[in-house]
Amino acid sequence: MFCFGQDEEEEQPHSSVTKVVVEEKKKIISNLDEVDVDHLDNAKQDVDDEYSDASFNRGLQSYYAVAHAVSETVDSQSSLLVNGQLKQYQIKGLEWLVSLYNNNLNGILADEMGLGKTIQTIALITHLMEHKRVNGPFLIIVPLS
Repeated sequence: MFCFGQDEEEEQPHSSVTKVVVEEKKKIISNLDEVDVDHLDNAKQDVDDEYSDASFNRGLQSYYAVAHAVSETVDSQSSLLVNGQLKQYQIKGLEWLVSLYNNNLNGILADEMGLGKTIQTIALITHLMEHKRVNGPFLIIVPLS
């Protein structure tokens, strides 16, 4: 730093102190950058762990266990359904619908793949009639198209 009334010789010790201070600041800043990078990496890992597939699956399993506390396995279709056999995935869908009924939950069957929403709904009604002795009324809402 240059001040009026000082020689260049007097400036040297002052500038060497300034250089040391600047060097120390650079070291501190570089250490802070390293700390910030480490901190950000750790925070990113925490977020990644929070939203990892395993954590997400544990959350789904615990939600499903609570929401579907009353469970009932459905191995076959009702004897009231004649002239056809449900496919295995339709029986699993029926089991899910029965679980919704047993736990007083609502559900929606929706796909555009022709997997048998109508027959699964009919299978649910026949299952309720045969196994639960529930003869209605049933409210079924369907779109026009």
